[in-house]
Amino acid sequence: MIKIKGKLTFKIVIIINLSINLARILPPPKVKYRGQRNNEVAEHVAESVKQWGNQTLAVISQCISFQSLQRNTDKYRMYVQNLSQKINAKIGGINGVVNFKAAFSRSSHKDLFMFFITHTTCSTDQPSIVAVVGSCDPTCSRYVARLSEQYRKRGRCSVEIIKELNKMVIDLLEVFSHTCENRLPNRIVFYRDGVEDGQFQKVLYNEINKIKNACRDITHTSQFDFYLCSQAAIIDTSRPALYHVLHDENGSNSDDIQQFTYWLCHTDARCTKSVSVPAPVHYADLAAHAARMFKFGDYLGQNEENDDQSENISLNDIKTKVMILNEKIQNNMWFI
Repeated sequence: MIKIKGKLTFKIVIIINLSINLARILPPPKVKYRGQRNNEVAEHVAESVKQWGNQTLAVISQCISFQSLQRNTDKYRMYVQNLSQKINAKIGGINGVVNFKAAFSRSSHKDLFMFFITHTTCSTDQPSIVAVVGSCDPTCSRYVARLSEQYRKRGRCSVEIIKELNKMVIDLLEVFSHTCENRLPNRIVFYRDGVEDGQFQKVLYNEINKIKNACRDITHTSQFDFYLCSQAAIIDTSRPALYHVLHDENGSNSDDIQQFTYWLCHTDARCTKSVSVPAPVHYADLAAHAARMFKFGDYLGQNEENDDQSENISLNDIKTKVMILNEKIQNNMWFI
C-alpha cells in the first residue's frame, strides 16, 4: 500500500510480468442517521404469517427466530440494531440518508435521482418471479417493489427477458411522482441482476427500449465494467462484485458511477454496515424470493414438458401475470 500526495492508493500484482491492475480506495459516504445511532423458524409458519399479513389483512409483520437470539447472546446490541432498522423501514421510516448528488461530478441541487433494480428467480418447474424495485423519495432511501410471474412455455426458463418491464417501470414512476410533489426524476440509474455474459446484448436490446417507452427521454450509449469490493469481511475474505455498464445517458464518468454504486452499498435497511451489493439490488432479491410464499392463482404451465431450449425463447413464448399485493401495503417496504 502506497501513499501518493496524501491519498491512499495501492496496486494488485496478479502474476509478475503479466498483469498489474491499479485500484483505489473510495471514501465512504457520510450517512446521516435519524433518531438514535445505530431461520430457524418453521418455514411454513413464516410463510403463513407473510401470506396472512401481506396479502389478506395488509398488516406489516416481522418474524423473529428464538434460535437467532440464542446464537447471538454476545451480540444483542447489533442484533437489536439490525432488527430495529428492518422494522423502521417496513413501517415507513428512514434509517439514514446519503447525498447522492455529491457522487456526480456534474449535478445541481434541482436534480432528482431514481434507482431501478430488477431481479429474477428462475426454475424449470415453477414460474419465474420478476421483481422491479424503484426508489420513491428524493433521498433514494425508500423503495417500492412491483412483482410479476413469467410462465415458461414448453419448459423454457424466461429469466433473460422481462416482458412487462415497461408497465412496472411506469407504475413505479407514478409512485415516485406522487411522493415528490408531481415531479419526475431527471436522472435514472438502472441495475440489472442475474444476467450472464452472453445475455448482455439481448437484455440491452429488450429492456432499454422498454425503459425508453416508459420514460420517453433517453438517448446515448456507452459501456465499461469494473470490480467493486464494498464490504469488509467479518468472516473469511471479501468477494468483489463485477459491474458491467451497458447503457449511460446521464453523462456520468467512471468515477461517478463507481462512487454512487459504492455509496448505495451503505444504505441497506437490514444492516448497520456496508454490504456487498447496492441496497436496492438486495431489496429486489428479497422481494423476488418473498413472492414465492404468496399465492396468486394456479400456475398455467405446470403440465408442459421441459424441452430445455431457453436460448431460443422469444417474447411470444412468455406468459405473464402481474402479482398484486394488498393495496394498503404494496407501497411499503414489506420485503425487508
